Amino acid sequence: MGRQDKDIFNPKNEADRAALAALYKSNEEGEGGWYPLGLSQTWHNGIHLTGQLNTPVRAMAPGRIVAARLRMKGGEPAKKPKEYPLGGPQFVLIQHDLKVLDKKSLTEKDPTKWTFRDVKLYSLYIHLYLPEASTQNIPWLKSFAPFLGPAPEADASGPSRKFARVAIARDEPTKKSPGLTFWGPPKKSGSSLVRGGPLSFLGMGTIVEVLAPTEAEESLAKKGYSKIKNPGDGRVGWVRSQANQLVEVPAFATQVQALEKGGCSKLDYPVVAGECIGLVGEVKAGTGMVHLEVFSEENVIDKEDLSQWHLFESDADDDPLCEITGLPKELEPLAYNSSALIKPEQVKKAFNELNDTQRQFLRSSITRNKSFWAVEWADVKKNNEAWAKEFDLTDDQVKAATELMWWKEAQEAGVSLPGKPLVYHYHSLALMEYLAAHLPAPPLFYVIRDKEEFIVEKSDDLNSREEVYVYDDVERRLGKINVPLCVKFKPRWV
Repeated sequence: MGRQDKDIFNPKNEADRAALAALYKSNEEGEGGWYPLGLSQTWHNGIHLTGQLNTPVRAMAPGRIVAARLRMKGGEPAKKPKEYPLGGPQFVLIQHDLKVLDKKSLTEKDPTKWTFRDVKLYSLYIHLYLPEASTQNIPWLKSFAPFLGPAPEADASGPSRKFARVAIARDEPTKKSPGLTFWGPPKKSGSSLVRGGPLSFLGMGTIVEVLAPTEAEESLAKKGYSKIKNPGDGRVGWVRSQANQLVEVPAFATQVQALEKGGCSKLDYPVVAGECIGLVGEVKAGTGMVHLEVFSEENVIDKEDLSQWHLFESDADDDPLCEITGLPKELEPLAYNSSALIKPEQVKKAFNELNDTQRQFLRSSITRNKSFWAVEWADVKKNNEAWAKEFDLTDDQVKAATELMWWKEAQEAGVSLPGKPLVYHYHSLALMEYLAAHLPAPPLFYVIRDKEEFIVEKSDDLNSREEVYVYDDVERRLGKINVPLCVKFKPRWV
């Protein structure tokens, strides 16, 4: 789904198809965590993917992290994932606003005739391991972690924290890289105060905390310097801040505070496809797993493709029980309302014995039901006594499930979610295949302007010295080309 990571799935690449088949097999022949139902015959709208502990979990498509749970409510640090009976509570939620080729454009060779349609969906990654102390592999966490302190008191008062972004090409004529020099504590020079010696360099885009100067330091501040905390090493120093060299980012302060308070935090952090957003958490001793789920408010499948998919809508009640009609006869035992299965072991046996045709049917199924993450589990047990008894649902399990819920918290925090938790769900891998097949076919030519990529479409608009890049997804080859192609600008990756 993007140029920037060589490991992104491409349906035309044989190695990628083999890797995808292995993921399907690992999930469908596993102990549980299948799509679209679980061991207790409730909806299970994501898939469990096993992996080596602490390996990167990557964003399936470009988007923005709109919510995450780093700490528990009240700012209490999350325990290790394996200490939670139903998996760790740390998660990342990404909103994707994509553009994919419509049906008629898939066979169109002339890029100037392509037409796109908008697709909005969300991907959820839960049971992650998000270590605050070691964040070098997780860019979004690395941005916030240096500024995270203990949870603020509910009645805390006083000045709020202030953050700014380095936004200057360079502050010294000899500097080749964009950014600002980080100067040490000020020193006295006669009767005045001057900056200290250079300590390090802060690249363009670096977020820093702006601190209030002391009365003695005011004279240096008046000369156009700002006192800051360096996120890299925590040292306090100074940078030049004239002419918008530091641009305040008030939203960042709000997000830092939300992460410190814990629970479901509202964020707004851009990610590219393939970017690491967390690590594989431990669910049992030595076993790593992540739950990947995709949902949307509107059905994202093109109307002309719906005949290849199977839509199932939940019954009208508010519980998560898989009660649907219209399943093929051989799949009916999987649904709670048409099943005599009364133990998780029986459900597992029925699922593991499905043939390839039956598994493909489930992969291409779309379910519209209340999100698992919005369920009130105490009410479910109370209102479905027979089911709770059949599957031995204990009060401890209700408590553990409730601890994982996040939808209500996200809504209260103002996260941009569908208006109601009644949403469309898809098999995560199957939808990735579908969307990848609706992207422009490689090779693609593009240019970079203001750090954004644009597809090369036709020759009438290229700057004379502009570099043109080519990306061939099939060969996974990336490089510059010296061909005077020109462009009609559109976002390159959708």
